[in-house]
Amino acid sequence: MGVMDSEYVQEIGPVFFGLYVGACFCTLLATILSGHLMFRHLRNYIIPEQQRCIVRIISMIPIYAAISCAGLWWYQPKSLILAVIRDGYESYALYMFFRLVIEYSLGEEVLIENLNKQDVRRAVFPFNCFKKTLTLCRQGVVQYVILRPLCTIITCLVVFLSDDGYREGEWSLNNAYPYISIVNNISVTVAMYFLVLLYEIVSKDIAVYKPLPKFLCIKAIVFVCYWQGVIIFVMFKIHIIPPHLGPFNQSELTSSLNNLLICLEMVMFSIAHMWAFPYTFYSSLAQELMYADKPLDIAVDVVIGGNLASDAFRAFYPKRFRPAGLTVSGTTPARKTSEHGSSEVVPLIDSNSSSRESYA
Repeated sequence: MGVMDSEYVQEIGPVFFGLYVGACFCTLLATILSGHLMFRHLRNYIIPEQQRCIVRIISMIPIYAAISCAGLWWYQPKSLILAVIRDGYESYALYMFFRLVIEYSLGEEVLIENLNKQDVRRAVFPFNCFKKTLTLCRQGVVQYVILRPLCTIITCLVVFLSDDGYREGEWSLNNAYPYISIVNNISVTVAMYFLVLLYEIVSKDIAVYKPLPKFLCIKAIVFVCYWQGVIIFVMFKIHIIPPHLGPFNQSELTSSLNNLLICLEMVMFSIAHMWAFPYTFYSSLAQELMYADKPLDIAVDVVIGGNLASDAFRAFYPKRFRPAGLTVSGTTPARKTSEHGSSEVVPLIDSNSSSRESYA
């Protein structure tokens, strides 16, 4: 039973129906804004290693908005299937920001070399027992990519196997919700901690890319969407929100109110992404180099470029993926086409160029 199941439309009145229409409008608006930003990046796809991560991060907005909007119409168990996709992509987008920071640092090998030359901030106990900073940060983020969708899949199994085994928003010992919430909370906290740790280590080196707005957008989406569910639960417990409203119980109201807020928040985040992930730097560079890939090649690279599975193995078995040398594997040089049809390798970013300070 969902908030907008047709059999209840007359019972819940025009207010709820109006809220659903508003959620659909917000979803459409967020999708249009994010789609335009992704389109502009794809039209100026000049640094694949960076823009691949950026486009995947931006894609989180329409995916989150669409699934949350659908969650207003469907409830358990249908909505849980969509939640697997949403939660899985949330953790994936977080990892894409981790990869983006590495690419801004000119690749893993260069980043490791720079880390070896400076005194990096040590992690707090018990994480300070480990020596390899980058490997530890990768493990901290990858574990969330694994645990977040895994917890959602376990939730689906509990719902399908037991009619009363999972009641969202209700904290009791015979309910799976609090246990899954605790695991998710610990996992996302660890992931964000190591993301902050890596950011603080390299923030000065990648300052020309203005990473702070990008980091704040990622952090805000993850924490706002999670903690607002906790706040809604507290509001139910202290009776700011009634535990029952018409035919809907607390679990349904918690899920529906959370989905409604996410639809509204995605509009604000889509606007923030236009400021945090601008395409202007890449468009000016593409015009300067007269360089562009074929649309099909770009689409293939965005969809299947990179390998999360190998990154996950590298995180927990780093010795098997030890780099052969300290070569720059991050930002690939582009080729500038001359008037005579020949091509020459051109560095994408000049460390002495003032244009680096003008664009993020």
